Amino acid sequence: MDSGIAHIKISQGTIERWINPTGSTQWYLTRYEHVENVPVEFDGNPVLPIGDSDNGFPVLDFDRFVAVFVVDQVLYQLLFIDGTVTCLVVDTKVKSIAALVIDSEDSYQAYYFKTKRVVCTSFNLNQPEDYHTLVITRKPFTFIGKPYPVFHYDGIHIFCVCCDGNIYDISRNRELEWQNKNLVSTMQHNRKSTKFVPIENDEIFPYVRTNRKGRKIIHIFYRSIDGQMHELLKRQGKCWKHVNLALYCDNLQLITQAPIVCWVDSIHVIYTSPSLCEIYWSESKKKWTSTTISRNIVPDKLVSLQGNCFITEARGYSYFIQYSDNTWSLQKIEESESESEVISLSDMSIESIDFPKPPPAPAVYVPKTEIKVKTEGPLFIDLPHHPFPEEPSGDPIRIVIVSDTHNYAHRINMPEGDILIHAGDFTVKGTPPEVKLFKKWLKGLDYEHKVVIMGNHEKYCKPLLPNLLKNSCTFLCNDMVNIYNLNIYGSEWTPDWKTLPVSDILITHKPPKSHGDIIYTGESRGNRVLKKRVYETKPILHIFGHNHEGYGFTCNENTVFVNGANCRGGARSTARRPPIIIDIYPEFKEYYTGE
Repeated sequence: MDSGIAHIKISQGTIERWINPTGSTQWYLTRYEHVENVPVEFDGNPVLPIGDSDNGFPVLDFDRFVAVFVVDQVLYQLLFIDGTVTCLVVDTKVKSIAALVIDSEDSYQAYYFKTKRVVCTSFNLNQPEDYHTLVITRKPFTFIGKPYPVFHYDGIHIFCVCCDGNIYDISRNRELEWQNKNLVSTMQHNRKSTKFVPIENDEIFPYVRTNRKGRKIIHIFYRSIDGQMHELLKRQGKCWKHVNLALYCDNLQLITQAPIVCWVDSIHVIYTSPSLCEIYWSESKKKWTSTTISRNIVPDKLVSLQGNCFITEARGYSYFIQYSDNTWSLQKIEESESESEVISLSDMSIESIDFPKPPPAPAVYVPKTEIKVKTEGPLFIDLPHHPFPEEPSGDPIRIVIVSDTHNYAHRINMPEGDILIHAGDFTVKGTPPEVKLFKKWLKGLDYEHKVVIMGNHEKYCKPLLPNLLKNSCTFLCNDMVNIYNLNIYGSEWTPDWKTLPVSDILITHKPPKSHGDIIYTGESRGNRVLKKRVYETKPILHIFGHNHEGYGFTCNENTVFVNGANCRGGARSTARRPPIIIDIYPEFKEYYTGE
């Protein structure tokens, strides 16, 4: 039992080391409890070493290897040496780990993000507390999500998504020189490259494989803002190529930490739809094909181990899934004196695996609020007012209110109106491609005036928003604009609430306390200082969003409070509520009241 595959789990301070010796189907478990320095709040899988091999995941020496993980921006390393385990603190202010690389027999290098830079720390098993740190990228980047490492013929590459929406390639060549490239910009300047479709979130899945001719190929898989899966492909000495994989399978959805299973003549990508499926490329047939691995397993999490195998966690159990001889096989990971049974997934029925029954769904708490919500058609609010001194001479100004559209504004059936007001969170990650998608939607709307403010999801690209939204709307960031004799003030995400000026219509992204501030737990999560300031300035309308469950309106004696959050559920939900409509006569604005 010297070498093989290892799987590490940490939960409530207890370390589980599962090992599968080379050439065996048996798994062996060792538990380590009360290990010094192991944080009890960490619950997950540490990062295991990778090596410069075709599949990137080497067979480990069970008696001497290292794993690393991050908790509360602190980087820890686990040393497994001769049956004992030690936990040491390596660094602080660490955002996320890129890779743990085997540099030599007892030497390791950890690549991670720290204070907007990529850092490499080297350490040796013989001197575990002697660290050497090197800052790789001198220029600061605001990275979002997780970095992804691969090995290529010219060295190590770390792919990551920056806050500007572009994919960056941070690479080290054989001469140990580091450089970083904007991959999207490189494709745009290459006439042979196809059009890059923007990423929906911060997840990309790169991998490198070797074909029959011995040439290495880089694949980057990602989910685009149109909900489809795409591939960026770069062959050795060739240009980047783009492929829309949605043309080959329906309802394609990558799951978190999706493994990519590779061979010389094929590449397999695992996803859920909602059962466990794959889409694979055959080098001999030169085409993509979609197939179902198992209809009975809906994984909670996938952990990649080697080129032809991975571990999935489903319904409280871990399963080892392996591909060989054109067949997927499954093995339940558990302690046993006898040989573990291997079940062919292609022949498996629901009775073949002893799944525990899922726990009953918890009761859903529905808060009792006074907010009136109407789901069919636009919600129309008739503003209360004192009697006008005379009959209005013309039609009222119609205001259409939306907020928290999160990349799916095109799903909303927009009514006619004069002024469109968007109260922020029109993106998910605040990347320029998302903003450009929103701008395209704005330009297709027939409103005389379009007023937009930022939300918390746009905070990363705040300096870029005025230029990105130019010629599509009136973007307000702590600014006032007069439209139809209505003074409209729009704030940034977190301004000094005490300095908000007097206005007829106030637009903030955050809600005030006790007005449209209900969250999914039924709690009231509004801002008290903002509420106090609104009560002082007494606008006719206070428009906001942010708390999706607070959709609707409330009133006090002076102001109507409108939560226009169109999103149902989380930011990535595709369900949308209808917009809210308000008619107002600007010439009689002093007669309006909240009562």
